[in-house]
Amino acid sequence: SKVQSEMKEREKAKGDNGSGFLSGITGGVKSLFGGGGDNEKKDDGEDTKTKGGISKNAKALLNTIRWAEGTLKPDGYNTWFGGRSDMDLTSMTINEVVAEQKRRLSAGEATYGKYTSAAVGAYQMMTPEAFAAAAGLSGDSKFTPENQDKMAIAGYMMGQAGMSAAEIDAPISREQIAKMAPVWASLPNMSGASQYGQPVKKYEDLVSVYEKNQKGLDASSFTATTGIAAAPGASSSGGSGGGKSSEVKPMSAEEMSDLF
Repeated sequence: SKVQSEMKEREKAKGDNGSGFLSGITGGVKSLFGGGGDNEKKDDGEDTKTKGGISKNAKALLNTIRWAEGTLKPDGYNTWFGGRSDMDLTSMTINEVVAEQKRRLSAGEATYGKYTSAAVGAYQMMTPEAFAAAAGLSGDSKFTPENQDKMAIAGYMMGQAGMSAAEIDAPISREQIAKMAPVWASLPNMSGASQYGQPVKKYEDLVSVYEKNQKGLDASSFTATTGIAAAPGASSSGGSGGGKSSEVKPMSAEEMSDLF
């Protein structure tokens, strides 16, 4: 599947042999994020208005990941690898975003020093079309904040980190963060280090951001648990790879900030 292709590309870029990942997709996200918008404040602030079938804990965790990745800020959902946010990606379709990725790579607009990537959005997706399919979306779906959250859950958390809905909905823990460390280089493993020898966020700081976001979220806007179902067209095996990125090496939030 395309999700597996992106997973392999991320592993290759990070020098990983794939042993830390569970293959395939355990499920998509069912009819999530129907309404609401993005109301981001500052780099460790709250994104409070996403509504739909997602738990409060899951949203706080997503915001914490975005903080670690440097995208919990105004225009975070419009951010390209390298920090550019010069387009309103959230008003574009996923197909349009993919076309712009390919254009930037072809035009040489996605290279920053020794790093080349057209990773895009709040979760820095290399192949958003792959995670759209995993989340039950089409290329004609908009790259909205709600859909980006949905794609992150289906593609990264469930697909690459192998997390269950219960793990995603659980309060933050070292084990939970460590399980995502092979996916996001800014997150620490159980030893407190980056999976790839890069600068990493301290677990205690992640907890602080998580708790701050928890306090800023309106419980009435969220469900008790995140709804999960098999995504139409999602598969854990078969299919051909496609949409591969030219990412050479992941860049941490600290390294990215040094570019500007």
